[in-house]
Amino acid sequence: MARLISFGVGWHGHRGHLPGSEAPALMAARCGLGCRSRIALPKLPHSTLHPCDRGDCAGVAQLFEPMLRCRARRSRHIKIYRNRLNSITFAMCTAQHYLRLSCLLKINHFFCGFFCPLVSPTNRKRGKDMTKNVYKAFALLTTTAALIGTQAGAETWRMSTKVPSESFEGRLHQEFADKVAEYTDGEVEIQVYPSEQLGDAQTVLEQVSSGIIDIFVDDVSYLNRFNEDITWTSAPFLFDDRPHWECFMGSDYFHDILNKIEEQDNIGVIGEVGPFGRGFRVLITQDEVTSYEDVQDLKLRLWDNQMIVDVWTALGTDPLVMAWTDVYQSLQTGIVEAVTSPAILVESMKFYEVAPHIARTDEFNQANAYMINLGSWDGISPEDQEAVLRAYGEISAKARTEIQATFDASLKTMQEQGVKYTELDTAPFIKAAASIYEGYEEEGKLPAGFLTAVDAARTSCN
Repeated sequence: MARLISFGVGWHGHRGHLPGSEAPALMAARCGLGCRSRIALPKLPHSTLHPCDRGDCAGVAQLFEPMLRCRARRSRHIKIYRNRLNSITFAMCTAQHYLRLSCLLKINHFFCGFFCPLVSPTNRKRGKDMTKNVYKAFALLTTTAALIGTQAGAETWRMSTKVPSESFEGRLHQEFADKVAEYTDGEVEIQVYPSEQLGDAQTVLEQVSSGIIDIFVDDVSYLNRFNEDITWTSAPFLFDDRPHWECFMGSDYFHDILNKIEEQDNIGVIGEVGPFGRGFRVLITQDEVTSYEDVQDLKLRLWDNQMIVDVWTALGTDPLVMAWTDVYQSLQTGIVEAVTSPAILVESMKFYEVAPHIARTDEFNQANAYMINLGSWDGISPEDQEAVLRAYGEISAKARTEIQATFDASLKTMQEQGVKYTELDTAPFIKAAASIYEGYEEEGKLPAGFLTAVDAARTSCN
């Protein structure tokens, strides 16, 4: 049944209204905590501010649990209320992103300043800097959002991807969303936003951490902004083959890294990392590359990952970091001469139109990981969690069985349009990279125990 939710928010107000509830706690609802209660939020000193300041909903939960004595995510009314507030947050965040403002900081300071009395002097000052411009927009957004009906009890997750919706991976992401809705009987729905519509990877991951966006899908190494140790899972030319890499990704060493990110940054991963493979990687170039010598001084597009940049620099290329969606134009204009990519994405991104040479490198192994806000994950029932895992397992299995055939068909289409494909001898790359990693270990740049865990994975899964 659709419900109409209204908000009463004044300059210093923190009360909202639900059918049958006079004063549920707004900030508690925002952080997934609260109850159908007449208890208002207490005034707390600034010293208790820190959980709110960093968007740490678990920390805020600890402050309010003894007083409210129930969890909003288990209450249907508060769940609706939380979803509506998140929708408003999302709308504001999107507007600020395209205004090139600092979305995460502004949103967190704004909500802490107006929906929670737990505000530090620093946050209040930052909040005031944007209040005049945002407050009127917020009033309009809350009014608009209040008029939109929401199915009682249903969760709607926003999922951001980098790939086009019509690509092989894009279609699988939509199929995953469809399966989740089916297997949960509509209790969990996923809205897919492809092609970086919600921002680049780093911007989106900050919003996943704070609960503004629910899921980001791509390689798990993007979590390096929260824990740099995870960067090395995509170290170029380090792992022997995919079974070796997958064994490492199932190791205690790797899971310890994920656990730290969960505890500190509120982001988890759906299922194991590895089953949803992305196939092998290739180098797409304007001029033909047939050997290690051909990549020397090559202007290569890379992403925001310092380890990747350092290794490719040591291999002799001239890297330039830029967004994925800027690559086509940069190849076209000569800003870069080459880009590395999963082979399965070359045709859908149309890189071959401006760089008609494709060389298989097997640079590193990769898998799609569904990185999810832990509040969103904990906000659904155990039965629905099992349904989501079931959908993930089925999509991963489909990717494994279809990815090679899909690439073969894609390559045939591109070759008909003049693309040349080759498979590089990677031995010189592996040899050069090995000396780089040995030097890193001597200099203390590698995480403690990393190479030991890599070596152990060569035999531990046999």
